[in-house]
Amino acid sequence: VVDGQTYTMEGTVTALCTRGFIFTDATGSILYYDKNYNAGYAVGQKLTIAAKISNYGKALQIDGTTATITEGEAGTYTYPAPTYADATVIDAFIANTENRLASYVALAGTLSVNGNYYNVTVDGTTNQGSFYYATDEIKAKAANGDKIVLYGYAVSISSGRYYNMVVTDVVKITDIANVELDGEYTMMGQVTALTSNGFVLTDATGSIFSYGKKSYEIGQELVATGAIGVYNKGFQLTTNKTTFLEGAVKAYTYPEAATADAAAIDAFIANTDNRLATYVTMTGDLSISGNYYNVAIEGTTNMGSIYYPNDAIKAALSTGTNITVKGYAMAVSGGKYYNV
Repeated sequence: VVDGQTYTMEGTVTALCTRGFIFTDATGSILYYDKNYNAGYAVGQKLTIAAKISNYGKALQIDGTTATITEGEAGTYTYPAPTYADATVIDAFIANTENRLASYVALAGTLSVNGNYYNVTVDGTTNQGSFYYATDEIKAKAANGDKIVLYGYAVSISSGRYYNMVVTDVVKITDIANVELDGEYTMMGQVTALTSNGFVLTDATGSIFSYGKKSYEIGQELVATGAIGVYNKGFQLTTNKTTFLEGAVKAYTYPEAATADAAAIDAFIANTDNRLATYVTMTGDLSISGNYYNVAIEGTTNMGSIYYPNDAIKAALSTGTNITVKGYAMAVSGGKYYNV
């Protein structure tokens, strides 16, 4: 559609706000705007709309004051996979001077509520996400200060810095330190360790292993939604059963590693509680047998074990050498192997 022209369009209502709705067909989505909107359509409602196209805040929109609407069948709608709107995507959207259609996205950050304004601070940019005329149902899903993921349609820009979204859902982000077995959570962090069969995801509160192959880099920002399982006393996600929103790759600075000496390893192995991964350092003599990379630690018959090392790690290792390993202690295997 082109600004200023009149069209007849067939599609489906796919998101709601107090000033209208998002109208979607197989080729795209557009905001239907009317400041006096009160039609009360539900998501999934099929419509035929004859109306003029206008623009506001660099958004193409259907001018509701010119619209003639014919109602079709009510139904449901399945959303596509969203584009992850991280700082880079938001900044590019705001810098773009062209009028545009709506696009389905997800955005993560910290909510700030000030009267009727619901804005989201996103790491890495001074621009902000903003709820666009959100319904009471959407507003009730989060409170000031919550870390959240917004799903919905990016529609326009306001005041040169607000990335306006007609929101379809709000999901609270859980700190990794607060997850529990069998719960399903949305977490946000960076990839901080790689194995040949998974990776470690870390936020400011803790770290968790995600089991299953996935090609990420250290520093990759992720929003992960999945159920918490356990293996050998280590909490973990299952990669192929977890949904990931992929952000930018950014530098990661490791904290000071806890020393995994004989006493610490023995205590870890004796502990029967399930646990998150912890960043540690251990020193000992390496032995390699097939795919097993084990480290003899002075003072204990238990052993360190390098968990599924990838090719880059393997290339740095030689059997019989004394090595210092830094990584994430995450599980116990065979009753005596401290997996890092």
